Amino acid sequence: MEAKVLENNRDLILGALNPLLKVENMLGFFRFQVVNGQLKTSSRKMKLYALFVICVVIMTYYVLYCSALSSKSINIFEGASALIKTLQYAVLLVNVSCFNKNSIVIIESFAIIDYELKAASKTVYKKTRQQVLISLSVLIGIYTIGLMYECKNWCSENIYSTFFHLVTDITRHIQLFMFFIFVKLITMRVDILNEYLKQITDLKSENQSDTYSNNQLPHSVVNFNKYFGGPLNKNKREIISLAKAFDALGETTNNINELFNYQIFNALICTFGYSILLSWIAVQYYYYTHNIDTILALMSQCLSELFFIALVCYVCEGMYLKRNTTRVSVNKLIMDYDLPREKRIQAKAFFDLIEVWPMQIHAYDMISIDIKLMLKLISVSTTYLIVVIQMSKFT
Repeated sequence: MEAKVLENNRDLILGALNPLLKVENMLGFFRFQVVNGQLKTSSRKMKLYALFVICVVIMTYYVLYCSALSSKSINIFEGASALIKTLQYAVLLVNVSCFNKNSIVIIESFAIIDYELKAASKTVYKKTRQQVLISLSVLIGIYTIGLMYECKNWCSENIYSTFFHLVTDITRHIQLFMFFIFVKLITMRVDILNEYLKQITDLKSENQSDTYSNNQLPHSVVNFNKYFGGPLNKNKREIISLAKAFDALGETTNNINELFNYQIFNALICTFGYSILLSWIAVQYYYYTHNIDTILALMSQCLSELFFIALVCYVCEGMYLKRNTTRVSVNKLIMDYDLPREKRIQAKAFFDLIEVWPMQIHAYDMISIDIKLMLKLISVSTTYLIVVIQMSKFT
């Protein structure tokens, strides 16, 4: 019975993520395959398709830029930028293929967590799928508008190179978007766990101390309209089972961090580099050509790069704050001396477990991904922009 429930939970999760997974597959990214109801690593055909995509990208770069560089019809900066994006595409494909097992473990872990929290509901996954579809549509729409703008303002010779840049950029952003969805799923389940804990403190505040005499805690009074569209079934939850679910959440967060280490680090380097270079180019264009349209296009590219990093920092900060809310709720249970001793011991063990899992995302254990990082990035970029403006004015 438990195996069937876990399989059903996993199928619901895959159904919610299916639109995003399909887009990844089109671009050559395969995280796993489903064979006879089981998640397996990518097949040989999938790997050959990924290799074919890499070859197509490399050949496209060669056709568009290598001959142009030899004839000096484009500058070295544009050719180097395209080469970097080509290498990034190839490395991202290899990285996803090498971490197939991590992706499988993450999906299976979500199924187990939903089973522990009794949170498997079609309404939850339907809302998740809707969020994925809306966000994906917005992302594709932004890139479509950008392509149309470039096609309108540049000559036909630049259309192919513009399309090449858009494809390589959207690949990098799709990976960040997948990371965003995974962290959002973690945050949602931590929030559900917090609702269970909130139920205990709410009952205590209403002087319903008889509830604590049982080994299990009633669940019917909690309003889960936020996720389920109505109250859940009248199940009962134990503190120890909530601790088990949190342990799985912490471990899954660690697996997500390991899976997206390169994507996060690559995004930070690219965003910082692009912001600086695009700011410098925009200032140069202003002083030498006074072409406002070009400057606005460059600044919009800079803001779009910052937007994706801001999105990642925001969701990571939200997950960390939800974890701190769990910590505060469990600490209240520990300090409540009206609780039975057994309950307080369980709460103390739960608190120690929370300290083990800080639920913070780091890029290769070097850079903490949170709102502070975004503020630092904006501060450094602004400082550099001021320096560039001053230098350009005097030269």
